[in-house]
Amino acid sequence: TVVHNTKWKALSDTHIKCNYDAGFNVQNLDSTAGWIIRNHDGIAQHWGSLQLDNTSTPLEAETKALLAALKQTWIRGYRRVIMEGDCETLTNLVTGSLSHSYLANLLDDIRTWARKFSSIQFSFVRRGGNKLAHELAKFGCISTCFYSDSGTLPIWLHQHYCNDFG
Repeated sequence: TVVHNTKWKALSDTHIKCNYDAGFNVQNLDSTAGWIIRNHDGIAQHWGSLQLDNTSTPLEAETKALLAALKQTWIRGYRRVIMEGDCETLTNLVTGSLSHSYLANLLDDIRTWARKFSSIQFSFVRRGGNKLAHELAKFGCISTCFYSDSGTLPIWLHQHYCNDFG
């Protein structure tokens, strides 16, 4: 599914949406993942970020970010999900319209986790509809290797969240 919106798009009340993204520094190969889980009204339920190990390309970072987001969604008890990211190549790899030998093991892990959910969709959205996950990947792991929360969004993320609603 390709969505060309510039803001986060609501969904049916039968699913939650988990937006995910990766950050990748080409100079030192540091990479991070960020995710945010929202209900059908767009209300943030859970979010977090993670430093990723041994990542050599931006696509590998995106793939590891999706895998981390899947696991975080699962352990919080969600079973009907839409996983949405801004890497169209990865969405095509996961849905089977492309193949990639270097990422084959990570893609197998994603498909294994995906089978655990009662309903799962993978969708692509342009960066404008994925801003919160992008910000989490970019800034969430400044002082720690893993960050996760629920409840009230941190101040540095709140303005981006408000902008998503118009």
